[in-house]
Amino acid sequence: MLAAWTGVTNVFGWAGAEAQLPPKPRGPIAYIMGQRYVKLGKPEDALAMFRTAKTDAAQIKDAALGMLAETEIRKLGGN
Repeated sequence: MLAAWTGVTNVFGWAGAEAQLPPKPRGPIAYIMGQRYVKLGKPEDALAMFRTAKTDAAQIKDAALGMLAETEIRKLGGN
């Protein structure tokens, strides 16, 4: 997770951490990481994380997280 926080998205960063987390913690963490990646100037990676958060929010029935993620996806020009 530390590597992911610094901007690493491969298996040594977010991809590795994401694969190990169940949806309940992964969704909120993905949302936070998406915010971090926006600050790091990595909008494409942030968009992927917000999409993960939105998908996981639907799975765990967290409407607030889903709406937050959707708002960020729209800000970044995603669908």
